[in-house]
Amino acid sequence: VIILHGTELRVLGMGLKRQRFGRLLEAADVVGVVSEAVQTELCQRYPNLSTHVVQVPGAVRSQWRGLEAERRPRSGAKLNVLHVGRFSPRKGQDLIVEAVSQLTAQEQQQIEVHCVGSIKKREFFNKLQDRIRERNLPIRLISGLTDAQLLDAYRWADVMLFPSREHGNSIEGLGLAAIEASHLGLPVIATRTGGVAQAVRDGSTGILVEPEPEALREAIGEFIRCPDRFVELGQAGAAYVRTNFSWAQNAQCLGLLDT
Repeated sequence: VIILHGTELRVLGMGLKRQRFGRLLEAADVVGVVSEAVQTELCQRYPNLSTHVVQVPGAVRSQWRGLEAERRPRSGAKLNVLHVGRFSPRKGQDLIVEAVSQLTAQEQQQIEVHCVGSIKKREFFNKLQDRIRERNLPIRLISGLTDAQLLDAYRWADVMLFPSREHGNSIEGLGLAAIEASHLGLPVIATRTGGVAQAVRDGSTGILVEPEPEALREAIGEFIRCPDRFVELGQAGAAYVRTNFSWAQNAQCLGLLDT
């Protein structure tokens, strides 16, 4: 069994590595992919694989499966905005910084943004910090959270930002953090890239926008002005995740469970 998240196709499926990678995939009993978008790209590159490719999008971490979504209309003075993802250009934290900087001074006073994750690119992280300080933006960059602290961060938030984009050969195959946010009842603002549209259903569990600061700013501004309108997106997202993302479903698709 081989599982592909998307970036492997760009790194190993090109140039001199392409044929060797293809032989490896053909030798597998099953090739799992995390989304329809990855499946489409895989089968375009290797048409012979179409008969033994299955979608295995993963699921919410097991210790969180029993947690129920507890969303409610915003009660605090500010809109709490969360981003979860390692600090790297593909995850788009710089798009968040630019989007927030484009909000009016009044709008900036109405939000607090927490970006949490591991530091993959230290130089990138430091540049983000510098921009935030220079512009005095209501954004905190937080690393090193435990699972319990991450859960607290999700519960603190009113809305999740997931502004991923393609960066070099790196793509967002699905968007597990967006799925976790939906599981916990958060509406999600995400970008149209890779397989994200399968994790966030536009207009149903969240909003999809182009991976540009202006589009993110507009969506954030809409949440600031009318936050209660989006509570139903979070509720729909929780139901969507319960129905479509479970480890049992993944195992069954891989032939590891009896049907």
